[in-house]
Amino acid sequence: MKNVVVFLIAVSAAIGQTATGSIRGTILDAKTLKPIPAALVIASRAGAPPFTQHTKSGGDGAFQISGLTSGNYSICVQAAGDLYLDPCQWNGSPTTVTLAAGQNTTGISVKLTAASVLNVQVQDAQKVLSQLT
Repeated sequence: MKNVVVFLIAVSAAIGQTATGSIRGTILDAKTLKPIPAALVIASRAGAPPFTQHTKSGGDGAFQISGLTSGNYSICVQAAGDLYLDPCQWNGSPTTVTLAAGQNTTGISVKLTAASVLNVQVQDAQKVLSQLT
């Protein structure tokens, strides 16, 4: 019985010590290749269980997301204001990174496409939009 308890404690400790890795890179404007500061950078892993970790890019566009377990991650970016499109929402092809246990990946370059602002004016002469239903 004593050996079984020691074995279970050892297995629990080994499971709890999953090696984590990191993703390091830069957020850039796709056209000018200038860095994009203060962008929210999100690493999302699908599957079971899903996992998300995030950080903000620095003044030079650099970011590092640590504490990632092994798996396939999509790198999503939300820049301040309406200047850029999030590649996970609009581009259809986000940057992806595959991490092995404990792996640190560097040199990832995420290039954001400039957004266009569309102003829409609705003419409602019959005031249909102001009616409560």
